Amino acid sequence: MRTIVVAMLVLGVALFPDAGAQGPGSKVIPVTGWSGPKMDDLELLVLAIMDRHGIPGASLAIARNGKLVFAKGFGFANPAQNQATRPDTLFAVASISKPITALAILKLVEEGRLKLDDPVLPLLAPICPWGGARIDPFVGKITLRQLLNHSGGWDRNKSGDPINWAPQISRKMGLAGPPSSEQFISFMLGVPLDFAPGTREVYSNVGYIMLGKIIEKVTGQGYEAHVRKSVLEPMGIRTARVHKGQKTYFDNESYRFVPGTGMVIPPLQLPMLEAAGGWSISTVELVKLMTAIDGTRGKPFLSKVMFNTMMAPPPPPIKARANGIYPGLGFYFVQDTGTGLAFSQNGSWHGARAFMKRTPARTSMALACNASMEPDILDMRLVKDAVHKVREAVEKFRDYPDVDLFKEFER
Repeated sequence: MRTIVVAMLVLGVALFPDAGAQGPGSKVIPVTGWSGPKMDDLELLVLAIMDRHGIPGASLAIARNGKLVFAKGFGFANPAQNQATRPDTLFAVASISKPITALAILKLVEEGRLKLDDPVLPLLAPICPWGGARIDPFVGKITLRQLLNHSGGWDRNKSGDPINWAPQISRKMGLAGPPSSEQFISFMLGVPLDFAPGTREVYSNVGYIMLGKIIEKVTGQGYEAHVRKSVLEPMGIRTARVHKGQKTYFDNESYRFVPGTGMVIPPLQLPMLEAAGGWSISTVELVKLMTAIDGTRGKPFLSKVMFNTMMAPPPPPIKARANGIYPGLGFYFVQDTGTGLAFSQNGSWHGARAFMKRTPARTSMALACNASMEPDILDMRLVKDAVHKVREAVEKFRDYPDVDLFKEFER
């Protein structure tokens, strides 16, 4: 673990010698939860990153071979009320919601209720383009698979990301508040695509908003209710929730903050985003999700065939990126390393930063922070390096303790 200490010194951050260290404002920085022996340096690294970037609270969970070996909360979920972060504190995880949505779709495919190459437009009926707009003919060619692997035809680098268009959409549609997912889809059906579906991949929130609505139409249930029953509860995940425009935070949910300021950001109030970025979940539950996917914690959630389909490269002409990483069905970063599969997903939104990864060495990790961590160009560069150091430290660690802390979080 020497590389961790060296990394902290290179970053030039203040080190916290123990859980009673003094942070900004001379407030004690609490650390809660458990870990196996010989893993204390990870605690120091997380505290160091928090101090460098002005992050009030964070949580880290790690599982090895299906056993939870590290689960700790750091700092404050709500500093104003002196509420410490715990390993089971809910965090907004933004795009980490996408693999959750994908799992619900893939389970419906396993059950024969959907096919991956089904065209999307009939599944969304009777939603039609708003205001009688002409629909792009290529929209009729988009399939479920293409929504899942980000090859549906939207390029946010060319036309912008439509999830940032909520105020304009509401004005044009005469809405009193932000658009629902159905209203958003109706608007987007009248927007021309940026490329022919299936010809290339560009990260897209639009496709996952559509997937959430398809889940509702196929099952006759609300998105959250169906995902909770069909995906999360079978995995033992019971506290995760979706924001649908509530004006208050959930119980046991971390507040979100502008980094380095202590300014609170209101709860997520964009109901259209629920399937693409609306979940709040703890890092312990994210690790449960990962170990259920890879089958290291009992029976795998998906069949072997469906798991392989989820992790397979996109069909031609789409190719893997230069580093060998490609988008799977739900996870945007998948790589066959030769010694096993690695797959991961990041999440970023105002006041939220999270990521989870499964390594070929059967190690799963999840890290969540309650600040966006991108206040300026220098911090963007440093935090990229800092996050890399956390991942690197977990992936290089070999002396994992023979403990399983999952039982500490059973309810």
